[in-house]
This record gives sequence, structure tokens and C-alpha cells, in this order.
Amino acid sequence: MDRIMNMIWNSEKGEFLGRDGWSWGKISLFYFIFYSCLAAFFAVCLALFFLTVSEDDPKLKDSDTLLGENPGMGFRPMPNYQTTLIRFEQGRPSVYKPFTDQLQAFLEQYDPARVQGDELDDCQNNVKNNERTVCKFSVNAVIGSVCTRQNGFGYEKGKPCVLLKMNRIYGWKPDLYKSLNESSAMKEVLGSRFDPDYVGISCQGENPADKEYIGKLSYHPPQGIHKKFFPFLNQRGYRQPFTFVKFENPKEGQVIQVTCKLWAKNIANSERLIDSVHRQGSVHFELLVD
Repeated sequence: MDRIMNMIWNSEKGEFLGRDGWSWGKISLFYFIFYSCLAAFFAVCLALFFLTVSEDDPKLKDSDTLLGENPGMGFRPMPNYQTTLIRFEQGRPSVYKPFTDQLQAFLEQYDPARVQGDELDDCQNNVKNNERTVCKFSVNAVIGSVCTRQNGFGYEKGKPCVLLKMNRIYGWKPDLYKSLNESSAMKEVLGSRFDPDYVGISCQGENPADKEYIGKLSYHPPQGIHKKFFPFLNQRGYRQPFTFVKFENPKEGQVIQVTCKLWAKNIANSERLIDSVHRQGSVHFELLVD
């Protein structure tokens, strides 16, 4: 025990852990200078890095990013991110409440009081002042009184509304079809809803049985997403445009496989043999109404 205590503090030599005060001072000074230089080098490197990065303009764009140049789609409600199944029992609020709550939470970010920015504009007559102008996305104009919290987003009566949105890609602008005749597949699914100023959106059952069970669909707005909401340039106050699809009479007790697609010349979807895993230009979910 005495040997251990003597190793810690040697009173005869005045050493602590084998070093006297002068030795401890020199080694402390060395490490202080060493780590100070290391921290300064790191700070200089970080400063030089930030000089190459813009807060508004990403360094990597288009095909250089993981997202690529082809926008994908997302849908809500999706309270459980481990499944794409929307299952509920009509007439039982406690069952479908998680779905309606998530839809309402998503819509709250579009509240005019929460949307602020110097580049926001009403875009009268659907005309933008310049490319950086952010056209206000009016939820009331999009959904009207069809898909609202007041009517339970249709879940109460077994006619659910599903929100469809495009993933944001910096600087991407749609190359729109000018005529239905440019794509026979698009003509079949859009029909009278086609508008040359909109990115078209369509949903249908994946398999023959799904197409039979899915029933009638209505879209709000029916045309899709207007071109005035593009491009996304990280503007303050920008909100993703979206549309609602309402399932008017899906067959009860059947799992319906649903695929929704975007339609523009520069959007690849399954029509162009994109594999079903990555779902470029489209989104998949299942619907089950009990």
C-alpha cells in the first residue's frame, strides 16, 4: 500500500505520478499548444468549407444528387411509417382518428399565418413575376369543402381522401404535355382532366381485381399541380403543392393495391419500365375499408 501511495505522491522528490512540477508544466504546455493548433486547423478548414456552400443554392444538383432529376411522390395519411396500408372502419372515429389527425397536421403548415417570405405572391392569373417568386398555395382553393376536417376527410362515410404530393427537387421544372395525343397511356387515365398547364396526377388499381374494387375516384383539384409552383429554389415560405384523391365507393373488406402517377414529359414512371421498388414518378399504397 505504501508503494502505491509513494507512486502517486513522492514526498521526498516532490513528484506526482512520477513527475515534478516542472515536468508537468512542460508536458501541459506541449499539449495545450498541440491541441490549440489542431483546433485552429479544424476551424480554418471548416471556414474554407463554408465559403464553398451557399444557404440557398445546393452544391450538388440534378443527377449529382441521390434524388436525381426525376421527382417522386409521397402520400398522407401515413401514421405508421412501417406500412403503406390505410386501414380503417367507417363510422368509428377512434379507429380512423390517427389518419385524420395526420392529414390535419399536414395542412396546418399551409396556414397563412405560418407562411411568410419576401418572395410570396398571389400570382394573379397564374403568372409569376420571376422564377424565384413563390406562388401562395391556397388550401381552400385546392380542396374546397370536399376533403376537410369538418367532414372527417371522408373517412366517416368510408370515402377516404388521400393527399398526394411531389417530392421537392431543387431547380426542377416540369416539361408539360401540350396535347393528350402525345401519350396514349396518359390520355386513357386523365381524359377530360388534362390541362397543358398542369402536372397531371392519376390513380388506379394495380391488378385487374384492384381496378374493379377501387370504384370511382375524384381529384381536387382535378387537373393536378399547376406549373406556377415550380421551380423550388429553397425560397422562404415555399410549401409543396399537393392534390387530394377521394375514393368515392371502394369495395369494403378488400385490400386494394393503388398506384398513383405523375404525368409530364420529364417524369419517368412505370410506363417507361421503371422498376417497382424505387417507384420513380409514382407512389404505391394499399387501402382497406372495413
